[in-house]
Amino acid sequence: MLLSLSPLLLTLLSAAGDDDFLLLPGAFPSDPLEPLPRFLQEPEDAYIIKNQAVSLSCRATPANQIYFRCNGEWVHQREHSTQARVEHSSGLMVKEVRIEVYRQQVEEVFRLEEFWCQCVAWSSSGTTKSRKAHVHIAYLKKVFKVEPLGQNVALNQEVLLQCRPPEGIPPAQVEWLKNQDVIDPAADRNFYITTDHNLIIKQVRLSDTANYTCIAYNIVARRCSAMATITVYVNGGWSRWTEWSVCSGVCGWGFQRRTRSCTNPAPLNNGSLCNGFPVQKLSCTIHCPAPGLDGVLVCVGVLLTVMFLLVPLAMLLYCRYHNLFSSNIINSSSITGGFQPIHIKPLQTEESYSPDPGHVGGAALTQPARHWRIWFVTPPLTARAQRPTRVYH
Repeated sequence: MLLSLSPLLLTLLSAAGDDDFLLLPGAFPSDPLEPLPRFLQEPEDAYIIKNQAVSLSCRATPANQIYFRCNGEWVHQREHSTQARVEHSSGLMVKEVRIEVYRQQVEEVFRLEEFWCQCVAWSSSGTTKSRKAHVHIAYLKKVFKVEPLGQNVALNQEVLLQCRPPEGIPPAQVEWLKNQDVIDPAADRNFYITTDHNLIIKQVRLSDTANYTCIAYNIVARRCSAMATITVYVNGGWSRWTEWSVCSGVCGWGFQRRTRSCTNPAPLNNGSLCNGFPVQKLSCTIHCPAPGLDGVLVCVGVLLTVMFLLVPLAMLLYCRYHNLFSSNIINSSSITGGFQPIHIKPLQTEESYSPDPGHVGGAALTQPARHWRIWFVTPPLTARAQRPTRVYH
């Protein structure tokens, strides 16, 4: 809307145009000329938050009149709040003006162009314009363009966490949280935040295992990205080898051993185990002592040890074997099918005469008769005691 000015002033403004200087009414060539107005304060860009109006102000000296013009149209005089005073040092007039801009005004113009306002100040020498101040409706969307992702990283590696904040006016600023604590790169130089809002951990430490969050904020709202978990793992490393042990043999061949452990460092957070073996063995030879008192004592000791161990063992084996053999003799009938050896003994009893078919002349030949006693041992068929059977032939 146009400012309500005097008809003469409007005529002069229309004739002069925006970029020309104007002579205010009552300014005559014989009067001493005032300098052109200069702005002590110019309007600044502003953002409308929700439905709250914003204030634009400017201040100039020397200024007989000062008004706002927005998007090429003069703001009505009644919408201005004006203050005037005389500067004591120079005696010049200082004027300050203020207006309110509402969301509806900006939305009406926003579809076509940006909303802007500037001040115009008059003195007897002409006019001066301030810079254009733009008014925007502030907002911040909810969805991040890029969110950080969790990673498993090895100790001392570099880590990059990316973040692209949501679209917003004014553009969102970004900060990073580590377990809900704000990261300050000035306090911990192992962290670095790039100009495009990425977080870099130069050499990740075990203490950097944490949850990281990208925070985007402006004058309207504050948004949090998804949480990204950084897990720092440690691959196992071998310790130093121990010294070789003493040769295990007493006399002749033996072996030595040495060990190491996977503790330098120990695997952590699913880090890889150490490659290789924890034990090494090495064959060795011990020279036997030369014959002498020491050698004899050693040999005697060895022999006594062997005898002390083997003699009782041999006796035990002998006793067990002897008992087993006796039981086998008694029960051998089960092997021979129930028959035992036959014992035949000659037994001389009474004399008997028998004709000798080879006797010449029928003479009788007298000789003692010999009987044979045969013993048969039969296996026990029942629980009765065994009885020998005597048979005479």
